[in-house]
Formats: sequence, C-alpha cells, structure tokens
Amino acid sequence: MRKYLLPVIQSGEKRSLLLQDQLSHQEIFVDHPSMKRGGRKMDPEIVVEYERDGETSHCLNWGSKAMPNLRIDYTGIPLPERGGTANRLLCASALYCYASTLAAAMTARGVKNLGVKGKATSETIKDEFQRTKINKIKIEVTVSLEDKYLPVLDKCKKIMERGCFVTFSLESGITVEHSIRNSSNPNLTSPTEY
Repeated sequence: MRKYLLPVIQSGEKRSLLLQDQLSHQEIFVDHPSMKRGGRKMDPEIVVEYERDGETSHCLNWGSKAMPNLRIDYTGIPLPERGGTANRLLCASALYCYASTLAAAMTARGVKNLGVKGKATSETIKDEFQRTKINKIKIEVTVSLEDKYLPVLDKCKKIMERGCFVTFSLESGITVEHSIRNSSNPNLTSPTEY
C-alpha cells in the first residue's frame, strides 16, 4: 500500500493541487479549475451554543448527536498559555471538513480500506489596529490506499481542488452578524457595528 500526500490548500492564495507519491517523491501540480458541487443535504442553519462557567471554564454545546459537548478548562494554566483555542477550533473545522469530504468522495467511488490522516496549520498576522487575525490555513492530507484505486485518487484530487464546504466558505468570505443582549432584558438588542 502506498501513501500519497494530497492537496495543499492555502486560503487567500491561488491554489494548486500537489500530489506527491511518498515512495518516488514525484510531484504533480494541477491548476485550480471550477467544479460542480454536490453531496449530502446540509441543514440550512446550524446552532452552536456557548456558556462561560466561572473565570476559567467554557462550554460549547454542538447540538449534535455525534459530537459531545466540549468543555475548555483553563484552571491552573497560566494566562500566556491560554491563547489559540479559537484558532485551533477553526483549523479543526477546516481539516475535518476537507478530510471527511475527500474520504466520502473516495468511498462513494468504491475505495476500500482507505486510511486518511491530516494536519492543519494556521498563520497569523497583525492588522493595522494590531489585532491578530488568521491569514492562512494550510491543510495537508495523506491517504493510504491500494494501487488499484489510483484512478479514483486522481478523480478525487480534481474534485477536491475547490475545497470543501468550510474551506470554500472561508475563501469566499463569510458574513458574520454580531449582537449582544443583556440577560436581564433579553429583548434589548445591541448590534455590533464596525
């Protein structure tokens, strides 16, 4: 069974697809063509809830049967070591979406005993107001499969050139609406304006 390094997706840049056969170290770059989107029906609206419990504990309720709630607990962790949680969650979301979409595309085309591993790395920069922002997310996925499935891998590489639901949304820009309510008067809404 050979292992192949699959697309390197870099948000904010023109993308190329890189396939590297880890045995021969051959690299092939493919330019980014448009792709017809398809797949499973998604809910038109997803709700994730957040609750802060005390000074150091946070909980995310995913509202999903497949995902237990996530508790983030900074108790005993020095303040300088607490950063990066939201960045990691965004990277995890992009990586999971990309890798699982690739796996689903290959499985739907008959690939058996598929192994998929991945890594997401983010780069941050400061804007003109010295706020830190994510400038780039690089996703690297490695698949393990039998040689007889190489034509399927080639087909799926082309499918994945456009990314997945999350990476495509990030690259296209996402409208984010903000509002803050006072729990003692929940009908009073104060939209955040920038």
